[in-house]
Amino acid sequence: VYFNNVSAYVKTFMDRTWCIRGKLRNKIGGGIVVGRGYGLGLALTAIHSFMLKHEMILGHRGVSGIAYEHGEVRKDSRAITDAEKLAIRLNEIAQALKSERKLC
Repeated sequence: VYFNNVSAYVKTFMDRTWCIRGKLRNKIGGGIVVGRGYGLGLALTAIHSFMLKHEMILGHRGVSGIAYEHGEVRKDSRAITDAEKLAIRLNEIAQALKSERKLC
């Protein structure tokens, strides 16, 4: 998280996807952010807004991890558990869609 938002690299990626609008529709996604604590929710909102703008399927509330040093998020047991739950949930949605592939 950088100044209560996603990094410039992530924002650039988001901005550059507008030329493929429509191609991410009904793709499944979830957000994960890591920072020192302040602004995590705003960065997660930016990711969710990006996904919703592209009409993606948001499969989870998102994951916020706390870290002060590189790699320290590995010690955040709540974030690790939440990331595992996110992966399980996205897989559940993917399997459900695979059997019902009738989305417009």
